Amino acid sequence: MPNHSELVEKTEDTAILRLTNIPTTFVNGIRRELMSSVQTVAMVAEPIDKSTITITKNTSQLNNQIIALRLSLIPVCIRPTIENARRYEIRLTAVGRGADVMSSDLRVYDLKTSSELSREKTKMIFPMGDIPIVPLRASSGELVAEELTFRAKLALGSGSDHAAFSPTSCATYRITSTDDDKALAAAEKEATDRGVLDDDREEFINNFMLTLGQRFVRTKAPHGDPEEFRFTVETIGQYRDPLQLYYEGVRKLYERVERLHKTMVALYKELDGVPDSSHATVTAGDIELITDGDEFLFRLRNEDHTFGTLFQDMFIRHIREKETEELADWFIGYRTMHLLTKAITFRVHRPGLDVDILFKEHIMQVFGNITAYCVATLKDMPSGTA
Repeated sequence: MPNHSELVEKTEDTAILRLTNIPTTFVNGIRRELMSSVQTVAMVAEPIDKSTITITKNTSQLNNQIIALRLSLIPVCIRPTIENARRYEIRLTAVGRGADVMSSDLRVYDLKTSSELSREKTKMIFPMGDIPIVPLRASSGELVAEELTFRAKLALGSGSDHAAFSPTSCATYRITSTDDDKALAAAEKEATDRGVLDDDREEFINNFMLTLGQRFVRTKAPHGDPEEFRFTVETIGQYRDPLQLYYEGVRKLYERVERLHKTMVALYKELDGVPDSSHATVTAGDIELITDGDEFLFRLRNEDHTFGTLFQDMFIRHIREKETEELADWFIGYRTMHLLTKAITFRVHRPGLDVDILFKEHIMQVFGNITAYCVATLKDMPSGTA
């Protein structure tokens, strides 16, 4: 049975999907790509040298940077294109009236037509109209009213750039294929081992089933993956449809894998010009390969746990499925270079491993397997969702 994404529940802001026959690392890869690679528009507050918010007057009790950070986290519901990011400007001139300045007070100007958008269109861009920005004191006696004036341009970015560009308010998954029979048997055993009396036994078992019982999962051979997941996407205050966003995450993962696949092919071709490929250092794009006999180190720039975890898991699965290979002979793993550096080092080792065999019989096949999951998942996309 092929992997499958089935829509279970859909509202304006939420989509819940049932995922079956999909590896856990692939599900997590979709989630991470969705949160980090899908682009949106936002006002930018940091780093300061890239801020798009210009505060020209501020007599409130909050400093400029705090106000700018608050503004940057207000969702901007505009189609994420460079043209839209450059076309609109957010403005505000507020004088204290004894109440908070809210996101509903923001004004949007169309720089192309040099005109202010109507309140109806502005509400569509800022549908979350009750977000407080800053309290402004009203005039009282000798105290003058506090004021805030600013202009903010928009920028196009993704969650990996800053949380301000996050396309979702929630993107999560959970295992739903609980093995109730095993969980109940474990609960009964635990109750007996602890000497729980009959009067308290039912309550103890119910609590066990709601907590520890969730660890007993129905799995599928040969890799022990859960049979089913529930994937939830929420897009409150965003432009995108939540179901569309899920499949955009799948597409982003596919594009990442395809880009790395092409770079690996180019890397392998670079080895043809090396007299002794068993002891060499070659580079293609963002990947550097260091070979030392049957030890292979791949240094991947601009990559993180999203690809590292997925590729490691799919490589191990590939070895398990090859009848002539013994997993115990292999070392397959990766590590991050530094918390502040977006790069990973992937290590592959097996006694007597040849570089040609590594690429032709393993690496290229692993990439093909990941791509197959992406393609099969995208085929489930309902028409009109893209």
